[in-house]
Amino acid sequence: MSLTPGAPVIEARRLTVGYGDTPVVRDVDLVVRAGDTLAVLGSNGSGKTTLVRGILGLATLMGGRLTLFGVPAEKFTERARIGYVPQRHTLGAGAPATVREIVATGRLARRGWFGRASAADRSAVDAAIATVGLADRATASVHELSGGQQRRVLIARALAAEPEVLVMDEPTAGVDVANQEAFAETLRLLATRGVTLLVVTHDVGPLRSVMRRAVVVRDGRIVYDGPCQQDLGATAHDHDDHDHAHHDDDPAPGTDPQRVAGLDQPLGRWTP
Repeated sequence: MSLTPGAPVIEARRLTVGYGDTPVVRDVDLVVRAGDTLAVLGSNGSGKTTLVRGILGLATLMGGRLTLFGVPAEKFTERARIGYVPQRHTLGAGAPATVREIVATGRLARRGWFGRASAADRSAVDAAIATVGLADRATASVHELSGGQQRRVLIARALAAEPEVLVMDEPTAGVDVANQEAFAETLRLLATRGVTLLVVTHDVGPLRSVMRRAVVVRDGRIVYDGPCQQDLGATAHDHDDHDHAHHDDDPAPGTDPQRVAGLDQPLGRWTP
């Protein structure tokens, strides 16, 4: 389903998000439009990740209004339209799986758990792997890949569902310069295809050439919303708050990290 460039895809009005009975993000107004390339910046504990988890249904919406593609969040069911790459540096230990096998699980959002893979599914998987520059490693075990390459597999997994919006949490954290450049090139390609990008990060540096807009979150509120500028790093890190009851970059209390990583089933409110 194609969107008119500039049409709202995510709209939050006076949104409050938290965990249990504890609000972390308060009274936030945010509109993300089709074609935006948006960096969400902030220090650890600022609320930036909690804000995005609220949008994805991984944190509690405690007040305000949230709509996704014009539909109230509680009624939104088209999970394939939003792809999510969690804050996770590697795929970790587990049963051996190839790059193609991992990426193919991203098609579940389109065909369901019991549908058979079609030619269109296989084509989408191959295209996603090629987009992140891993076509030559498609049959390799993910355990043979570097941490940065494994992050690219997770991006390909999200892309396999052919989302209109791609949300990524700290995609360049802990990876080398070569993979940071690969991430930036992948995002640049997706932006030219009209994919709306929302990237949570504490440092937009490696992606500054791609991100046109930035939002800075501090103490649970948006303190800047405008062009992605060179000096935003200092703004994002002013008044570092390390005393939050919930550390913003950790999984939510009581949440299974594997589920947050999106490796076993769709996320949040979209889980069948």
